[in-house]
Amino acid sequence: MFGPITLPFGAKMLFNTVKLKPGITFDQVELAVGEMCMVVKETYGGDKGGFIAGQVFKYSGFVSDEGSLSELKPADDHYAIVTYWSSFEDHEKSHADE
Repeated sequence: MFGPITLPFGAKMLFNTVKLKPGITFDQVELAVGEMCMVVKETYGGDKGGFIAGQVFKYSGFVSDEGSLSELKPADDHYAIVTYWSSFEDHEKSHADE
């Protein structure tokens, strides 16, 4: 589950951001995010639906001064959920399932 991933040529990456409500911590939603990831993997992984892999990243707020066009702002508490699929159509089908 926490090993390296290998992405085949032509894989589609989908990038979603999640901004937590004020007063909510990632520790409070970590189990739900983990369960969601496991359901996607079990339901759509491999030959079952085109899901290849997924990653969750915490935004740290680090921005290089070089190339920045505006002043640095404090980091909001938000995360990125990145998923990799065989095709965009496979991803869209996963959202259409009930």
